[in-house]
Amino acid sequence: MTNPLLTPFELPPFSKILPEHVVPAVTKALNDCRENVERVVAQGAPYTWENLCQPLAEVDDVLGRIFSPVSHLNSVKNSPELREAYEQTLPLLSEYSTWVGQHEGLYKAYRDLRDGDHYATLNTA
Repeated sequence: MTNPLLTPFELPPFSKILPEHVVPAVTKALNDCRENVERVVAQGAPYTWENLCQPLAEVDDVLGRIFSPVSHLNSVKNSPELREAYEQTLPLLSEYSTWVGQHEGLYKAYRDLRDGDHYATLNTA
């Protein structure tokens, strides 16, 4: 069975999302986010928007595109099965958020970007 949350979509496929899709999709997205953070940090300086910020924003967007429909469904079409799947993902998301927020290498990469020559070329918007 194909997981609709892991298939690219323009609009969320709400009618196809089942509780059993939630945990595998969120877990995969979180693993992809972690791998991307490690890959981006490992490349080393000089950091730019294109090789630091953009790749991280892209995987975070994928995570949001997976979790937002799940969260919405949990709010408007709640069921015991969906609620259980949704609640299983919350600690995973919290743990990832803590991990990325305290990632020393990522902090140093952003600091290197700020201190580097490329920073002056970034738009303040």
